[in-house]
Parts: sequence; C-alpha cells; structure tokens
Amino acid sequence: MYDKKYIFIDYSWLLHKSFYAHKGLTAIVGDRRVDTATLFGFVQFMKSARKRFDNCELIFCLDSPHNYRKERCAEYKANRIKDRAQNPLELNLEIQSFLANFPEVHIFDAYGYEGDDVINTLCKVAHIKNNSKYIFSGDNDLLQLLVDPKTKIIKSLSDSGYEELGPEYAVEKFGITPDKLLVFRSIIGDASDNIKPVIPRFLKKNALIIAGEYDRPVGQFTAKHQMEWKPKVVSITEHYEKWQMNYDLMKLVDIPFDQITRKMPASKPLNYFMTQYQMGSLKDWAI
Repeated sequence: MYDKKYIFIDYSWLLHKSFYAHKGLTAIVGDRRVDTATLFGFVQFMKSARKRFDNCELIFCLDSPHNYRKERCAEYKANRIKDRAQNPLELNLEIQSFLANFPEVHIFDAYGYEGDDVINTLCKVAHIKNNSKYIFSGDNDLLQLLVDPKTKIIKSLSDSGYEELGPEYAVEKFGITPDKLLVFRSIIGDASDNIKPVIPRFLKKNALIIAGEYDRPVGQFTAKHQMEWKPKVVSITEHYEKWQMNYDLMKLVDIPFDQITRKMPASKPLNYFMTQYQMGSLKDWAI
C-alpha cells in the first residue's frame, strides 16, 4: 500500500532547541547585531529533513500566543517567562518566510491552543491517520500519541540519520505504556511546564500503581483498592481537584477543524537569508 510520510514539527520546541543549541550565533544586520541561532537551527533542520525523508510532508505546528491553559491556571509555564525574555523572537516571521520556500512545508496554528494540540488533531485527519507519522519534539505530552502504532517520535535529526522512538520509549522513560502515561504524569507533575505534583514527594511507584488501574482522576477509589492500598496512595483522592487540573493541563485536545488555520507567509529567496544573515550553509542549496 502506498505510504506517504507526515513529519509533524513542534515549532516552539524546535525554536527553543535551536536557540540553546546555537546560542551566541549572531550576524551584523545594518547597524546592529542580530541573534541568528533560531534561524540557523531551522535551516539545519530543513537540510537534514530533505536529505533523510523522501515522499513526505513537513507540518510545522505553532503555539497560539493566547493559551487557554494559561487562562485556566496562571502558574502554567510561568517558569518560562525568563526563557522567553532571553530568547528573542524577532526572527519568527523570517523563519516562516524561509520555510515558505519549500513546497512540502505546511504551517498551522489554532487560536487559544498549543502546537501539541494541533499535532494531535491533524494526526487524526482521514488521509493522514493511516500513514506513517513522525513527530519531531522532545515534549513528553506528545508521547500520548504513541498509542498509534503508525506514530513515532523523533528527538534528533542530522545528515547522518535519525532515531525512531515507539511506545517502548515511554516504557523506558517512565515505566508505563503510552495509554496510561497521562494519568501517571498528572500525579507526578511536570517541572518543565511548572505543573506541581498532586502531593509533594509522592512516590513514582505509587503513581504507577494508580495509573495501572485508572484511566482518569477519581474522587474515590474502589472499596477493594481502598482496602488493599496503603493510606498514602489512597490519600491522593483527597486532592482530586488538583489531580484533575493537572490531567486537563497535560491532556492533548482535539481541536474543531474549522478552528485550525493554515498560515501562508510570503517567501523570501534563499539568497536573501544567505546574505542578510550570513547563512553560508545555504550556498549552492537548490530547492
């Protein structure tokens, strides 16, 4: 059967990965010095992706500047404010103009949602869901999508190759299968998103026990589990509202399709980026 590959790129994750991987890379533009780390990271990604993947579509999914999760929980990702200040986004539009050169590239976002939600939704589109899907991101929330055997995670990509990570990756990293990962992580929290554990210092082995039996937060365990499990484990139901909040913040959302927008930035020729930002790696690169 004909199998087209769909590569979903977590735009925000790649942006920050590029900034820190190439931190300090700059170019003189006019009379000022501009940070070009993010642009360089996207240039390197495109060169590697076009070399490693044949017959593919590259789908970049952006975070909306308005985030419904942030509206629900003010502490959500509050620890990243400093990072945003250190990571200039002035080249965001330039990056998208660069990507617009490539016919296989598509850029999507949805007002109020994160790129993860856009990826989750587009993976379920009829003509995509039965084909091979690769997600380029290091965001643990996206491991939920590994329940689909045709979906793989790619964390690193270079000219020499890439590594595909399936459901076994979730087991290796967290000790639990992707279908039970959401409940487990909602209990232990996620420091990268500033989501606190439901109960401080709650043992991961106890969270694994709960996630093995329940597929969502509950206000009361079954009588059998209340009798068999230790009081410390059972006590988590006393914090049901916090548990449910964590669950909702981490859960990938199915966005109504009519709320997803395809962005159509105007392209700028590769020569522009090569001269304007001293991107020598673009020399002799034909599209």
